[in-house]
Amino acid sequence: WLNGRNGLLVPARADTFDVPHRSFREYMTARVLVESGYRTALNEEGQDWEDIIGYLVMRSPSAWREVFRFAAGISRNKRKVVEVLGQLLADGLSPWHAQTGLFLAAEVARDLGPASFYSIPKWAGVYRRLEKRLIHLMRDTSGDDYPNDTLNDPTASPATVPSTRLEAGLFLDSLGWTPSDLHQVIPVSDP
Repeated sequence: WLNGRNGLLVPARADTFDVPHRSFREYMTARVLVESGYRTALNEEGQDWEDIIGYLVMRSPSAWREVFRFAAGISRNKRKVVEVLGQLLADGLSPWHAQTGLFLAAEVARDLGPASFYSIPKWAGVYRRLEKRLIHLMRDTSGDDYPNDTLNDPTASPATVPSTRLEAGLFLDSLGWTPSDLHQVIPVSDP
């Protein structure tokens, strides 16, 4: 019956089936991580999944990105999920790791819903750091005084490529961000 009636499981050997759909494998991995708490015989230190997922994501983003997004969505412990987002936004990361972590944190924040971050001050701090970094990436700026922050030198290496700036802007839009200086960009006359 399993052989001929579905596409989720395909025979791998005589007594073993495989899951050919990557998203389904990632979802099942996330369920196992969340439900088992990542407690296995190999995990002698007793770490929870939230303690190790940031490392796994940064080490191999293509393998763990969607697993983390699924796990974050189904986890009941949102406090730990926000702590992982804080790890992804840590200072001192290489530029590639910083951007990878930033975009993944933005995806998870979008998945969880920005409003969920405002109820707890520590969570709001992580969200503000995420938002600030996306703004700086989108505007290719540095400093803490948006909208009067300092524009980066476009001739400096490495310059932020337009597609990266666009992606940061699209994340900000999906998170519901509205620039405080919007009235200066788009003139609106009084009715």
